[in-house]
Amino acid sequence: MSNAEQSTAATTASMELRWFVGETLGILAVFAIIGSWPVPDVNESHYLLKALHHWRPEFLRGDFFLESAEAHSTFYVLLGWLTCVMSLNAAAWCGRWITWLLLAVAWQRLSSAVIDRRGVSIFTAALYVTLLERFHMAGEWVVGGFESKGFAYAFVFLGLAAIVRQRWNLGLAWLGAATAIHVLVGGWSLIAAGVCWLWHGSTRPDLKQIMPGLAIAALCGIFGVWPALAMDRGVEPSVIAEAHQIYVFQRLPHHLTPFAFKLEFIERHALLFFVWIALCAFTVSDSAQRIVRGFVAGALTITFLGVAISVVLRDQPQYAAGLLRFYWFRLGDAVLPLGVSLVGTAFLLGAAPRGVVPFARYALAALVSLGVFTHLEPLALKRLNPGQPRSDAPNKVLDAGDWRDVCLWMREHTPESAVVLAPRSTQTFKWWARRAEVGCWKDVPQNARDLVEWWQRMDAIHATHSGDPEDDWYDSLAEAGETHAVRMSERYGASYILTAAEPPLALVCPYRNNSYAVYEVPRVSPAP
Repeated sequence: MSNAEQSTAATTASMELRWFVGETLGILAVFAIIGSWPVPDVNESHYLLKALHHWRPEFLRGDFFLESAEAHSTFYVLLGWLTCVMSLNAAAWCGRWITWLLLAVAWQRLSSAVIDRRGVSIFTAALYVTLLERFHMAGEWVVGGFESKGFAYAFVFLGLAAIVRQRWNLGLAWLGAATAIHVLVGGWSLIAAGVCWLWHGSTRPDLKQIMPGLAIAALCGIFGVWPALAMDRGVEPSVIAEAHQIYVFQRLPHHLTPFAFKLEFIERHALLFFVWIALCAFTVSDSAQRIVRGFVAGALTITFLGVAISVVLRDQPQYAAGLLRFYWFRLGDAVLPLGVSLVGTAFLLGAAPRGVVPFARYALAALVSLGVFTHLEPLALKRLNPGQPRSDAPNKVLDAGDWRDVCLWMREHTPESAVVLAPRSTQTFKWWARRAEVGCWKDVPQNARDLVEWWQRMDAIHATHSGDPEDDWYDSLAEAGETHAVRMSERYGASYILTAAEPPLALVCPYRNNSYAVYEVPRVSPAP
């Protein structure tokens, strides 16, 4: 190669690198707008405290949830150490930026593999997060707080980008890595990739050619599958079956069974599906788009199977629960917007059949851009005045300021070994107070035996047993009276009761504010 050719090649490579960095930073900014909620976000108080307990088992010893079996051991091993070297708040922000950066890199690689035009990946990323948040059916999200799912989806994007470039072995390896860090996200993605491979018929690589990638995926997947299988080893089948029904029909029906989904969520997801069908019908398909279409078809096949299971086994919940617990609607929620954003952008940029009026396409592009801006602009303004964490939303705490104050009081004035009977709906008690708790609605264990025990605790402590479906739970444990509160504290080893300030309980109250009160559990005198 001549000096001139070498210089040209170096200039081209430098230009490509600058565009890659610029696009990645642009996508990172979009993801930061979407995910920069105040700490801790909805799942961070759940994940990061578990991660800290993994590395420091003495942390909050006696907390029922933290001492239950781990479902995401790979994540805790790889990234949980951040909670040991910095504060939980700092660990959450550090982990978020790592996650968003990895997602940004992965999305840039995927978008540029499908649409080879500079700068477009920033728009497709903005369109993707808008469609995901506005058109999901089962509550799935991709860009958010610091937890294993964000990393898993980054690996899925990298895997799909590699497959789009016909590097199937590399793509399958990335999907295996996703399975290691989140078994359901990665596992369903591998199945979708299998459907994509079948979708392509004679144009697909031979099975022998992709065996190295499959072997790596299987090896990586063991790190995600093994902890999940090990959790219920030796547990009675009846306990496992009960746990499945609690998980699916009592705790997480809004994610797991379509009969519990909001009708408007189903309708909007169906609308996005029909948009996808129209795009596939009217957009010229190249090899990259065929891969995306095959992957989306795989994800939607999983969704349709989940619907079929729900319908066929509707009157047999014991069988339905054992299948529906695998989140059949998760990947479809995440991947259908992916397909629409990438193929839809290709259509807007001109990859459409002849006869389509250019002005109509320009008008549609402007309308879509306005929709994206309308979604992102209020979120960007919220980042200037973030307010309280979503995990301390009004449906979870009576007053966020009072809640934090009472938790900080307990952190400063109670023994580190204290176990607290805290309100059912709150989820950040351990985060702010750094004290063990008997249990809460958010922190549901993943293993069958502890899951059944968790449900028994919730039922014994917080259920009204009134027989009225509209009045299943006490709004506050104070409503149940001091006799019930003390009896439950003694049963589950709590030394303090934290509940609403009104109505007051006839117990020693060392702290009270406008919303909450702390009571000491009376010591039982030993029998003479």
